Amino acid sequence: MAERVVMVTGGGRGIGRATCVRFAQAGDRIMAVARTRTELEETRRLVLACGGTCEASCADVTVEEEVGAAVQDALDAFGRVDV
Repeated sequence: MAERVVMVTGGGRGIGRATCVRFAQAGDRIMAVARTRTELEETRRLVLACGGTCEASCADVTVEEEVGAAVQDALDAFGRVDV
C-alpha cells in the first residue's frame, strides 16, 4: 500500500524518530506522537527535509484521553490511520 498513514508513538527521539524518518523515506505520511513539542518539531523537520509529510501530536500514551486526541489529530490531518 503506497502512501500509508503511519502513527508513531515515541516519535520525538531515538528509535521513534528514526522510525518516522524511515517510513517517510518509503513514501508514507507520518503522525508523530510524543510528550515533548520541541522534540516533535525536530522530528517533523527531519521528515520534511527528506521530502516526507509529517504532522505531530503531543500525547502521553499512558493517558487514554490523550491517546484518543492524538488519533483524532491523525484522522483530522489524514482521514485515516493505516499503521
